[in-house]
Amino acid sequence: FPSHDINFNCMVVGQQDIPNDVYKIINNFYVEKGGVISEVVNKFCDYYKYAKRKHVNIYYDNSGNNRQSIVKRTPAEDVMLNFKSRGWTVTLMTKGGANASHHSKYWAWQSVIKKKDGFPLIKINEANAEETKLSMQYAAASVDGRKFIHKDKSSKKKGGSQVYATHLSDAADTIIISRFKKGSNIQGVGSIS
Repeated sequence: FPSHDINFNCMVVGQQDIPNDVYKIINNFYVEKGGVISEVVNKFCDYYKYAKRKHVNIYYDNSGNNRQSIVKRTPAEDVMLNFKSRGWTVTLMTKGGANASHHSKYWAWQSVIKKKDGFPLIKINEANAEETKLSMQYAAASVDGRKFIHKDKSSKKKGGSQVYATHLSDAADTIIISRFKKGSNIQGVGSIS
C-alpha cells in the first residue's frame, strides 16, 4: 500500500478474486512533492466512498512500523488513523521482519509471470492503474558482481514528475510479495519503498 517519500506519496490498490485465482491491481493514488500521505488516503476514501464494505488491509515496508524520535505514532498507525477518521476499518498486515531484497522481489515477479510457486495470476486495470503498470515497466534492474539483482532506483533522484519512477512499482512489489509469500519459495519478504 503506501509508499512514503518527501517527493512522492502513493498507494496501490489490489483486490483478490479467489474463485478465479486472480489478484487484481485495480487502482493507484498519489501526490507529488509537497503532498502528504493523508492526502493519498483522502483520495482513496473519496473514490471508494460508496463501497459497501469499508475495510482495508494495509501492506507496507517495515519502516512503516518505526517510530520517529519526536512522533508518538508510527507512519503505519498514522495511515490507519487517517482511514478510521473517514469511517474505514483497517488491518495492518506488516508485522515486522526483514524487507525483501530486490533480488527476491525480482524472482518473485518471475514466478508471478509464470503463475507458479503459489502466486495467482496478476491483472492490472490499465484505466485506473496505468501509472503503476508504467512504473513497473520502466523499473530497470542491474546485476552486481555477486550476481544479485538490484532495482535501479535512480528515477527517484531525477527532477520533474515522479509518477513513473519506482515508487508505484515498489508499492506493487510490497502487496504481491507480502500477500502471497506464504505459498511461495520467496524468502525475507514484506517491503515497500
